Parts: sequence; C-alpha cells; structure tokens
Amino acid sequence: MEFLNLIDEYKEDIIKSTGDIIRIKSIEEPALPGMPFGEGPYKALEFSLNLAESMGFKTKMLDGYAGHADLGQGEESVGILVHVDVVPEGSGWTYPPYAAEVHDGKIYGRGTSDDKGPAIAVLYAMKALKESGIDLSRKIRIIFGANEETGWGCMKHYFQNEKPPTMAFTPDADFPVIYGEKGIIVFDLTYDLSKLNNEKIKLVSIKGGNAPNMVPDYAEAILEVSNLGKTESELQNFIQISDYPISLEIEDGKVKIMAKGKSAHGSTPEKGENAISYLIAFLEEAFEEDLDFNKFFSLYNEKIGFNHNGENIGCGF
Repeated sequence: MEFLNLIDEYKEDIIKSTGDIIRIKSIEEPALPGMPFGEGPYKALEFSLNLAESMGFKTKMLDGYAGHADLGQGEESVGILVHVDVVPEGSGWTYPPYAAEVHDGKIYGRGTSDDKGPAIAVLYAMKALKESGIDLSRKIRIIFGANEETGWGCMKHYFQNEKPPTMAFTPDADFPVIYGEKGIIVFDLTYDLSKLNNEKIKLVSIKGGNAPNMVPDYAEAILEVSNLGKTESELQNFIQISDYPISLEIEDGKVKIMAKGKSAHGSTPEKGENAISYLIAFLEEAFEEDLDFNKFFSLYNEKIGFNHNGENIGCGF
C-alpha cells in the first residue's frame, strides 16, 4: 500500500524532526510579548507550524497560544489535539533530556512520548495521506497547544477563537489514541512555619518538587538546632534503621535533610516515588517527641502520605 510505503520513506525525516523539537526546551516560563507561555513553548509551537507549512498544509497561529494545520476540506472535521510544551525535566536522567540522543533504537529526551513525538508522527501521517492522494470526506485538523501541562490556557484561547472539531482524539503519551484525560486541581496548603519551631529546633525551610503534575524526585528540609552534634548523630542513626532514601549533611551550621524519589507524570503517580512524602514521614518519626513541631508533619502524613488517589481527603475513587 502506497500509504505505508510513504511512512517507511519518511523514517529519517521523522527521526530528525522529532529530535529538532525535543531540543527546544519548552517549559512554561514568564510571558513575553507575543509569547504568553514564554519563549520555549512559543519556539516549539512555531517549529511545528513551520514544519506543517513546509509539508503543504494551511496553518494558523493564534497569538502564540496555539495553532493548527489543515488537510482537506469540508464543514465536518476530525481534530487531533497535541501539545508541544513539556514538564520540567527533573533529575536522574541517563541521557541528556534535551539532546534527543538515539540509543538501542530509541530516542531519549523530554517530550518523546508526551507529546512531541506523537505530534510529529501525526504530521507525517497527514503528509502521507496528502501525498498518497487519498480522497477524504472530512477535513483533518491537527491542533497544537503550548500550555497543556500547566493550565490549558492554550485550549481556552483556541476555542474562544475557533470552532471545535466535529470529533477529536489525542495521541498523547500512549498508543494508539487517548479519548479522555484526567482533570487536575492545583491548590495551596499554607502553614505558618513559626508555629513549627521550639527552643531546640527551628525549621528554616522545606521544599520539593518541580511542577504540580510531577511526582517530586527531590525534597529537602533545613533545620537550626540547639545541639548540632547530638542532633546530627541521632538523625544519622535513624537514617540507618529507616527504609527511607534520606541523606544528611551539615551546611553553614545547619542540618540539611535530603530525600530522593523517582519522578513520574502526575497522571500516573504509582509509577513514581514521592520524595516529599519520604521527607515528611522521616521528619515526623525522627522528631516524634516534639509534638508542636510535628503537628504539620502528622497532618500531611495522615491526609496525603503515600496515597495516590486522595483516599484520605475524601476524593479517592
């Protein structure tokens, strides 16, 4: 079949185009003129539309938020929704996240499966349809978003200005297609750190994670203590008997406690290991006698802990 032969002929071009767009670091950044999600997402969107135009498709950019490319004519349309932004790369990569290196027949890099690789694959599939001369009864429209990972501002803007497709699917991170996605709620839980301190221990800072839709692979807490040597010794002993991936070091007269986890997409938290949860669980157990200090940690461990679906806050199902 001519269509399949064309796909085989595009192999090197597909690899090159996928590598080119992966090398664009398209994490959301502060807005710039004409670039509502920062320079990286805009460049990835621009690259996609330029590639589509070079294939002979009619393209449209919508104010740096989103864009589309059309194949065929007609009032009815099949929409293919893709996105060219990515979540932060985190740490622990075997190969550089923005180098698109090929090893053992695989391209490694942020966005290879979510969702730059699928976006490129769709473009070349559309090109094969175009060049094979297949008669289409509906228009095919690939819609590129630039803010899927952090707010969907791209699609909000797009559908304020364009008619929705008659039917649609999403080739996003899983084969063959995605026809629905989980929602996400991002909110802040705040607590006055001064309420966690006592005469012996002061929590200077605690932080972890890179984005709301990522399982955090690193978290740390910095403490000021009245007896540095005693506290360090007790914590080192506790690290030895616990199963948590925790390390400790002394920095500028303070105790720095670090937890390592495993990053994963927020839609599949069971594939990762939450470094924040490791850290909070360790802190509660290590300082179990300091009840005021532990109040916040106890709440976190009880309500969030290592649950994946919000079971203890009433939203797991």
